[in-house]
Amino acid sequence: MNLNRLECFLMLAKTLSFTETAQLLSLTQPSVSRQIQLLEEELKTKLFIRDRHSVKLSPEGKSLRVRIAPLVEQMARVVSESREESEAIRGPIHFGCLPEIGQNFFSSLVIDFQKLHPSVDIHLHYVLEHQAVALLKEGELDFGVVSTPMVSESLRTYKLIEERSIAVTRTKNKDKLSNLSQAKFVAYSKWDGLLIEYLNTYHKGVSIAQLGRLSTANSHRSMLQFLQATDSFAILPYFTVQAPIEKKELRIASDKELRKTMYLLQLETPVSSKKHLEFRKFMIDRCRAIQFS
Repeated sequence: MNLNRLECFLMLAKTLSFTETAQLLSLTQPSVSRQIQLLEEELKTKLFIRDRHSVKLSPEGKSLRVRIAPLVEQMARVVSESREESEAIRGPIHFGCLPEIGQNFFSSLVIDFQKLHPSVDIHLHYVLEHQAVALLKEGELDFGVVSTPMVSESLRTYKLIEERSIAVTRTKNKDKLSNLSQAKFVAYSKWDGLLIEYLNTYHKGVSIAQLGRLSTANSHRSMLQFLQATDSFAILPYFTVQAPIEKKELRIASDKELRKTMYLLQLETPVSSKKHLEFRKFMIDRCRAIQFS
């Protein structure tokens, strides 16, 4: 049954005027008459008694009004709410994170979110952690990913996932990561944060300068190329090396690993939009599912 015809019927039953009903529903008077005629034909009953001077409900019309008024009101509310929700999940979302974990992990998640909500435009920004915080506060980002929880009145922090960083080398390298003074390393830079943290955690007193040999490449992709071509070692996030390990191009060189928690940051606002609520929930739920899968 056509909802528009029922709404037209209820309005006419209330006003008892075709002219007023047409004005209230932004229709023409002939259009109102046609809607009522089609409804009466569908129900095979007369809903109104009309003469040249007045319009009255028939007994059948009165009965129909009592029965359908609550239902039509509820249906109209559901349609309106659904339309509002659909319209709300649209527009841009700006998401910032480190390049390596962004390319190897988060990019696939934001693509999956966009598939669920095609009216949302995702803008992925590769930035350093301090840049993500600054851009959030300036309103240039909606969300950012950092490895340190923020204590700030203007930012909210949500735990996302625990990132593992491991020692790797190419599979055919038979050397062991034991004699650091002889081992060859490839690092992100001479101040590679992961390598420094690994040495400080598991080889106290050993600095990067004391390693046997050190090459640098300022991207994880270039570091992978070094690893696959030489008998070098590197400390890299598991997300970066997972694929080459599964292909047996690389192997894990030590059971010692680093772990750090990644956090989602969002600027504190009085009311979060529907798209922001959905994006935050999606990211947290997906990361939790991956973490425990």
